[in-house]
Amino acid sequence: MSAEPILSVQNLGFSYGDNEVFASLDLALREGELTLLESPSGGGKSTLLRLLARMEKPGNGTIHYGGKDASEISVHTYRRKIAYLQQLPLMVEGSVKENLLLSFRFANGEIPPGDERLTGMLSRAQLGSVTLDHPAAELSVGQKQRVALLRLVLLDPDVYLLDEPIASLDDESTALVMNEIERLSSEDGKTVILAAHGISESRPRFTRKLAIRDKKIGEQG
Repeated sequence: MSAEPILSVQNLGFSYGDNEVFASLDLALREGELTLLESPSGGGKSTLLRLLARMEKPGNGTIHYGGKDASEISVHTYRRKIAYLQQLPLMVEGSVKENLLLSFRFANGEIPPGDERLTGMLSRAQLGSVTLDHPAAELSVGQKQRVALLRLVLLDPDVYLLDEPIASLDDESTALVMNEIERLSSEDGKTVILAAHGISESRPRFTRKLAIRDKKIGEQG
């Protein structure tokens, strides 16, 4: 694991109108870390992930990826390296295969993976009973979330920003999604930050636990 942060923010500030969410946040994420980010509902964890994903523009401060100011990196390139997963899985009309390959529609000259690779990815996430031509709309919420996560995995980003990906799942689906998230860090060496609140202590052993309280971020014990 590199000592240098792969993604960091300095003096980050953000407001919605007159509502200040953060005044001055500092954060450094290192390669291979699996980080839990907690806060009360409305405490700013989703906002922070959206800022890190460059889906919102900070009021002040800087974001650095790989030691470079993120504002100097094209949004397309940045989002191929810093992947964001929202709480409710987004599925478009069509098959599971079409949804897995959704991001490749916008890729410049990249060859999408073949059926064998896609089928292997489904098996990896314990979706072996789901065929590539299965209508995505007929999947359960838990299955959709795993497909949405696999869609990011196929892009092979360096950093995963996961915004409460288990909030709407039952216990079985939660365990399956969390197993895949833990694998990203422990086996694939990816940097993962998972936003959640009230997460069970039986979940994977996080490298770090951070909390946002009173517009500030800090380490938990």
